[in-house]
Amino acid sequence: LTLLRKGLCLAKESPLIGHGISNRHQILSTEQPPSKGWGGFCDREHGRFNFSHFHNGFLSAFVDAGVFGLLSTLALLFSPLALSIVSPNDGMKRLRISVALCLTSVYLMAGMTNLLFGQDLIDVMFLIFSTFLALSINPTVDDYAVTASASGSQQSNSNHE
Repeated sequence: LTLLRKGLCLAKESPLIGHGISNRHQILSTEQPPSKGWGGFCDREHGRFNFSHFHNGFLSAFVDAGVFGLLSTLALLFSPLALSIVSPNDGMKRLRISVALCLTSVYLMAGMTNLLFGQDLIDVMFLIFSTFLALSINPTVDDYAVTASASGSQQSNSNHE
């Protein structure tokens, strides 16, 4: 709870642009931990926290980069789901949405208690699943025909003006 309170106070101090990701460790190390129960999470010599993030990915993004960082993180997190929803209605659409929903849900829940992005293994897994989702979209000839006819009608309308 101490980390959560500290993060919320820092977010209120600079809500638009945040404090910068390079300042996070310094900010966390200035906080005095409670006197009991922190064991290996404290630097015993200096009596400071030894954390690298707030153990909430959304709060870490908010403190690091403000509202813009939080919105960017949410956009990245929900992009596989949005991509799957707007994908063509082929035989794989339901599976794509299901996988994207699972991927987004797992990262959403994990981000509430730990780092969301910024750790190599976590980032790679998100990238792999997102790439597989994107590659599963196979545009049909009809999709190209609709796009071509739409762009052709826009060109003919501009020629008449």
